Amino acid sequence: MSKILELEELDVNLYRSKYLRKPVHARGVFGGHVVGQALVSATKTVSPEYKVHSLHSHFLLAGDNTVPIIYEVQLLAKQHGRGIFTCTISFQRPEKSQLVHQYVMPDVPQPESIPSWGEVYSKAKDMQDLPDRFREYLALRYEEPLLIDVRRVSNMDPKDMVEPKALPPRQLMWMRATERLNGDPSIHHCVLAYCTDHEFLDTSVLPHAVSAYSPDRQLNMIVSLDHTIWFHADFRADDWLLYEMESPYAGGGRGLSFGRVYTRDGLLVASIAQEGVIRANISGPSDEKLFVSAPITEYTPAVIPDRRRAAKL
Repeated sequence: MSKILELEELDVNLYRSKYLRKPVHARGVFGGHVVGQALVSATKTVSPEYKVHSLHSHFLLAGDNTVPIIYEVQLLAKQHGRGIFTCTISFQRPEKSQLVHQYVMPDVPQPESIPSWGEVYSKAKDMQDLPDRFREYLALRYEEPLLIDVRRVSNMDPKDMVEPKALPPRQLMWMRATERLNGDPSIHHCVLAYCTDHEFLDTSVLPHAVSAYSPDRQLNMIVSLDHTIWFHADFRADDWLLYEMESPYAGGGRGLSFGRVYTRDGLLVASIAQEGVIRANISGPSDEKLFVSAPITEYTPAVIPDRRRAAKL
C-alpha cells in the first residue's frame, strides 16, 4: 500500500508520481490516489514535529494514468503542462486540549463477521443473467491488487449494481490497508487520505436507484470536484477503521457527502467532506422528485474514548 504513494524527488519542492491507479471503467486516475500523493509531497517539505490537521483539495481535470503527475508544492499538480489538481494542506504542532467532544461511533458488526470485497466478487462471477459489461467489470476488479480490505456493513448483493434499489443516503464500512505499515504517523495519514475517496461520493446517489450498469437508470458520470479532510487524532491505517458516510443533499448535477472515521474502539480520528458531479440517464418520466431523509447522527455528549488510548505508533 505505501509503495503506491511513493514519489520521486525531482528538485526542491518538486515530486513525480511512480504509480497511478485508474479504477476499472473509470474516466481517470482514482481521486484518493492523487490526494494521498499530494499529502506525501507536502509532508516531505515540513519539519517532523508538525502533523497534518486539515487538507482541502480541488479536482480541476481528470488525471491521466499513462503519464506521471508532477506535484509542485505550494503550486499545482500538473499533467501535460496543465494544472489538474490543487491542494492546500495545514500542519500543526500537537497540543493538549481541555475542550474535547466527539460524535459516538455507530454500533455495527465487527469486520471479521463481514465478507470482504474479494469474497463478494468471487461469488458474483458465478451468478447468472448478468450483463457482459458488468461481468467484465467483476473480472477486472477481481484481478486488481488488493490494497485496501473493505467490508461493507450493509452487504451489497452484486446484482444491486445492475438492478439498484432506492436506499437512504448512508453507508458504513470497515477498511484497513492490507500491508503492515511502519510507525511514522504521516504514512498512516497519507494512506487514510487515499482510502477516504472509496465509495464516498456514491453515497449521494443511493436514494436514486441508479448504477453504471443499469440499462434503464444509468449513472453516466460521478466525478470528484473537491475533497476535504480534517485529522483529529493519531491512528493506524493498517488497523480496522470504521468509515461512516452520509449525504445531506444532491441537486444541480452535484452530490454532497460527509464522512467520519473511527478507530475500532470508538475514537473519532478524521472528518471528511466531498462534492462531486453526478449525472444519470433515466428512461421514462422525469426523476426530479425530492427524496427526504432524516438526519443520520444525533449529537450525544456521552462517554468519549480516552484519547490516550489512540493508536500506539
